Amino acid sequence: MTEKIEITCSTMPAAAVKELLESDAEIAAAGIVFEARKAVDDFLPSEPEVLVAIIGGSTALLGVLLGGLLKVVASTKTRNVVIQGRSGRRVEIPADTPAEKLDEYVAKAKDLDLDRIDF
Repeated sequence: MTEKIEITCSTMPAAAVKELLESDAEIAAAGIVFEARKAVDDFLPSEPEVLVAIIGGSTALLGVLLGGLLKVVASTKTRNVVIQGRSGRRVEIPADTPAEKLDEYVAKAKDLDLDRIDF
């Protein structure tokens, strides 16, 4: 099963986030694909594009994606990553979350039926 997860960033354009994520060796090895798409809502009116991560249904791949995003977030002034499910439920992941705790957030993301990540 393939999942599409929308990624929005308020501090840099989608193309810059895409470039940073694609340069991550773990993400590249996992085969996660990113597409920049036109934004379909007014969440970021100044940002005409959002990034969409296309991953297999594997929990491990979700962990690789979240780990890569935390690395990107570390290079910004953002304090957390917000994962949101289809129902609107949200969980915040602190930007300084150690790798050992990432599995806990991956499980939460699965429970939420994750479809959006904001930072």
